[in-house]
Amino acid sequence: MRNSLYSAIKSEYLAEHDFRVKFLTGFTGSNAYVAVTNQKAVLWTDGRYFTQADEQLVPPFALLKQGQADSISVEDFVVENLDAEGGQKLVKTLEGMGLHVAPVKENLVDELWKNRPPLQSKGPIVLSLQEHGRETEDKLRELRERIGRKKCSSIILTALDDIMWLLNIRGFDIKHNPLVYSYLLVTPDEVHLFMDKADETMRAYLKQKQVVLHPYEKAYVYVSNWNDQQKAANKDKHRVFVPTSTNYLFGSLFESVSVVDNSPVQVMKGVKNSVEMEGMRNSHIRDSAELVSFLMQLEEELTAGHTMTEIEAAAKIDSMRSKVEKYVDLSFSTISAAGDHAAKPHYHSEGEAGKRLVTTDQVYLLDSGAHYRYPIGHTHKACNVAASIGHRQSLSGPDSWVREGMVLTIEPGYYLEGKWGVRIENCYEVVKATVPSGADFLGFKSLTLVPIQTTLIDKAMLTEKEVEWLNAYHDRVLSTVGEYLRKTGRTKEVEWLKKQCAHI
Repeated sequence: MRNSLYSAIKSEYLAEHDFRVKFLTGFTGSNAYVAVTNQKAVLWTDGRYFTQADEQLVPPFALLKQGQADSISVEDFVVENLDAEGGQKLVKTLEGMGLHVAPVKENLVDELWKNRPPLQSKGPIVLSLQEHGRETEDKLRELRERIGRKKCSSIILTALDDIMWLLNIRGFDIKHNPLVYSYLLVTPDEVHLFMDKADETMRAYLKQKQVVLHPYEKAYVYVSNWNDQQKAANKDKHRVFVPTSTNYLFGSLFESVSVVDNSPVQVMKGVKNSVEMEGMRNSHIRDSAELVSFLMQLEEELTAGHTMTEIEAAAKIDSMRSKVEKYVDLSFSTISAAGDHAAKPHYHSEGEAGKRLVTTDQVYLLDSGAHYRYPIGHTHKACNVAASIGHRQSLSGPDSWVREGMVLTIEPGYYLEGKWGVRIENCYEVVKATVPSGADFLGFKSLTLVPIQTTLIDKAMLTEKEVEWLNAYHDRVLSTVGEYLRKTGRTKEVEWLKKQCAHI
């Protein structure tokens, strides 16, 4: 079982309605596998969460550490993940061992969860051309061409970010993520969307785009019946493209007529168009300026002898961001960690632990971000969107070569358990690079423009090239964000930024 149980799927960000692992085990990390047998109850997670899992797991659950030599792997315990590929492998393996696999369409955990939080009721919205830069009709045309090259006539989509991008809509079903629970079936002549909570504006938009709207819960039955009809009518010509991210419940419908491969939508949306990229750039400048203001104020408060807890620091930056033009939501719950709390990569400041003071004699790690509407854009974690129940996320982006126009994060970090942790996590756009030979090369240009804490740097450990890179980065931070701060009348922040961007 994964953290977003419907069938076996992978998803990091969820609505509280779907926190099944938390309900069952007490663990709140974003990556977990759970297995329960008649005699054992175990949870796997990766190195980011070992300490957190030790603290949170309730009996009888035991922690198994992914990637550790002395820990049985998830694959050995449950044979394989149940995505479209893994599910087929699991069934064949178990049947070869004389075991019968019986599908259960209802979630067994839900049968036990009496006080399950409801889904929020706000419906999805339509983006304008000025916000997305490319019409749905054009995206569908390219999608059909791509699956046609794989000898497929139709495609089933269960990854929510794929569906949102393709239809130019956004939702609010999952906290901090612009997604709505949905499935999409694209055939040669039709588009079928399975989604609830559509208002009159949304219905009119979908009708204009010739998208047929169905209730969300009707997806499995409709797609199953459609597939049977197509196999009977078209026989050898009926082939469905099934992205590898598709959950096994849907993927198993097409086992005899499918091509399983990486989602073509991931590749399509991975390369940003001019409107999307301009929105990325502008939003990062505005967001970076707000973060600079926060860091300056935090430093002033602490050096003046005032106190601030982890929770208070997180609340302050969240409040400041919420006042930025076109703000929609946080990208994720702000990570505000002082001292050894920073050694937990995905620590959340809450309860008594969150009352720890931020001080000048220990490392303070802040990981935060926000979503903004275009034309201003969205920033930080918003360049990676997630999915949930019955779906699979695409947080790692398209499984393909890096291309000009893509956006990714580069995030080196080091965590010394029980001591401290550091992480630098900037978003970068992929750009053409100029090299002396004139050959075709790509490079990375930072979208995040916040100064790196030079007081934590030992210059003697850096090469000359590394020092040059750091100084050049700070020159760009000062010129770009500094100019924006000047235009918005924040001269105090400009002076503070000059000190932070001084060459080493």
